[in-house]
Amino acid sequence: MYAAQRQLAGRDAPDDDTVRAALDVLFESHGRLLLPTFARRLGIVPARVRGMIAGLQRLLNVDGYPVLHMDDVMEHVELDSDLLATRFGLER
Repeated sequence: MYAAQRQLAGRDAPDDDTVRAALDVLFESHGRLLLPTFARRLGIVPARVRGMIAGLQRLLNVDGYPVLHMDDVMEHVELDSDLLATRFGLER
């Protein structure tokens, strides 16, 4: 599933190391972080965090299921780890 999503996302998708790092940061934070904190923990410029999250969403949000959600009003990013496991066939 991930390989198919990577092909669909194209060149704009973050590389695998970035995806792994983002997921690690979110898992460590119980799936939810403020955008500035997420950017800081990944070592990216806060102004670029929304674009990076959009790339992650193209990879992870399969068939409209919101595995990764960004709330612009509350300025946080949220990972649904159960949905991630279901959509990508991961063991918990």
